[in-house]
Amino acid sequence: MSNPTIPSDQPVGQIAKLLTAEVRKELTERSTSWLSDKKNVLEIANRVVAEFDAVDPELGSALDFLQCQVEHKTAQDKVLEAIDYSRRFRGEFGDLRYEIRDLIRPLMENLRHGKRTEELDRVLSSLASLLTLANQAPAVQPTINFAGIESALSPRCQTCEASCRSAFRIVNGFLRKLIRELKADNGPEANTENP
Repeated sequence: MSNPTIPSDQPVGQIAKLLTAEVRKELTERSTSWLSDKKNVLEIANRVVAEFDAVDPELGSALDFLQCQVEHKTAQDKVLEAIDYSRRFRGEFGDLRYEIRDLIRPLMENLRHGKRTEELDRVLSSLASLLTLANQAPAVQPTINFAGIESALSPRCQTCEASCRSAFRIVNGFLRKLIRELKADNGPEANTENP
């Protein structure tokens, strides 16, 4: 016998009883703090949905929209990370230029006086290393294409619609009801058989 569609043709209590012991245990043992994170909610909801042959169209659409939101947030984080890295790189490269300038002063002073000391050799060695690094800098600096970056940084996709905005609420509500039902049945120990 195949598993029914969720949640339309079964009450949440029946759906809870059809879940495998592993999924029921995971739902009941986690603290509820994970329910505020879209990525965690999507991950667990997909595990619950995988237990069934079909998904109610409203829940299915909500899962698709939630997937889109999670991917948008991931892209947003990557863009912000690249911008932050570029900013830090420019700052550190500026510091490197100052260090080179500071090394050149004692070098020129020693050369004027005709001194060849251990300190001068150390300065020359450090200067050579810094110049090599400085010459490589343009090649290793990340390039960021800012075309369309407003879309990536906006809180929502440009094509966002009302059903997308409510996706997290729908999936989150479904999982909360499911967890409440599982806890009412005394967690994963009650009815561990999966039909």
